[in-house]
Amino acid sequence: MNISVETIEPGQTSALALHLASQGIRDQVGAMLSYEAWLLDNDNYEAWLALLAPDIRYVAPVRRKIANENIDLATIDTIPSISAHFNDGLMQLQMRVKRFRTGHNHYDRPAALTRRVVGAPVLLGWNDEAGEARVSSSFLMIRAREEREEALFAGGREDIWRRTNDQEWLLARRMISLNHHIVPPLSILF
Repeated sequence: MNISVETIEPGQTSALALHLASQGIRDQVGAMLSYEAWLLDNDNYEAWLALLAPDIRYVAPVRRKIANENIDLATIDTIPSISAHFNDGLMQLQMRVKRFRTGHNHYDRPAALTRRVVGAPVLLGWNDEAGEARVSSSFLMIRAREEREEALFAGGREDIWRRTNDQEWLLARRMISLNHHIVPPLSILF
C-alpha cells in the first residue's frame, strides 16, 4: 500500500486520517528524530553516521523569495550545489565529521554548546514496497560559543526514512528549509 498526501483524492482519505492510521510508523520515526537530535547534541557523530543510508542526500537549498517556488524531495538530486547551503552525500558527511574531530575548524573553536529541539512530526506518505516513510518535522537549534556568540536556527525538514530488513530505520533523504536568508558558515548538522 502506497499512500501519499499529494495523491489522496478529495473525499477518499484526509491527511489527518493518514496521520492517525499510521501512528505506529509515525511514533517510530518520531523516536528516530529524537534519538538523532540526542546523538548530535552529544557529539556522537559516528553513531549518527550509522543512521544514514548509503545513498543519503542531505540538502539545504538557498531559500529565495519567489512566489510559488517549490523544491521538494523528488527534486533534491537535481539541485545545483551553487543553489544550496550544502548538498551532501554520505562521503561529504563523513568528511565533515572528520573535520569536526580534527579540532582545526575555526567555527568550532572553542567548541560550541548545541541543543536541538525537533517536533511536530507528520507522516506525509508511506511506501510499503520500499519501506519508506516521508516525514515532515520542525526544528529549533541553539548554538552557543563563549559568552557573546549565540546563533538560533529555526526551520523545517522533510525526510525519507527507510526501514531495513532488520526493522531498523535509516535516513535516506533530508531537505532542510531554514527560516533564514543569511546564515553563518554551516559546519553544523540539522
